[in-house]
Amino acid sequence: MIAGPVSANAPTEHQDEKIIQSIQNIIENKKEELKPFPIGNKNPEIRIVKTPRRNLGVFSMSEEEAMNWIIKREGGATSVNKSSLACGAPQSLPCSKLLSYAGVDMTKYNLNTYAGVKAAISTVPVEVQRAWMLQYIQRRYGTCVKARQFWIANGWY
Repeated sequence: MIAGPVSANAPTEHQDEKIIQSIQNIIENKKEELKPFPIGNKNPEIRIVKTPRRNLGVFSMSEEEAMNWIIKREGGATSVNKSSLACGAPQSLPCSKLLSYAGVDMTKYNLNTYAGVKAAISTVPVEVQRAWMLQYIQRRYGTCVKARQFWIANGWY
C-alpha cells in the first residue's frame, strides 16, 4: 500500500482509538433503547386499549365487508355498464340472470339497450341483488373473501 503525505490535521492513532470507542459507546446505548418491551402490562397506570384492525388485507375482512368492497368497485344498485349491459350492484352479465331471479317481467323492457336495462334494474331491490350476488359468489368462488381476492388479481369477479 502506498501512503500519501500525512496531513497536519490527520487524527493520531490515539485519537482514532477514542473515536472508535465513542462510536462503540453510542451503539451500546442505542441497543439499550431498542430492547423490546416486556410482555404484559406491569404498570397499572397504563391501560392497554385494543383498537379494531382496519383493512390489513384480504383475510382480515368479514364476508359482508368483502361483498361491500366488491359492490363499491362494481357500481351501485342501479348501475349499468354501457358497453356490456351488465347490471346492478353485482354487475350481473347478462342482466337477465338477475332480473329473472328477481321475478321481473322482462317483456316490459328492451334489454338490448342501456335505457331498457337501466329501467329494469331500477325495479329490483338492493336486498334481492345482494341475495343473487351471494349465490353467484358461493357457486363460483365459495366465499366473498375469495371473490375479492380474485377481483384484486384480475380487476373483475
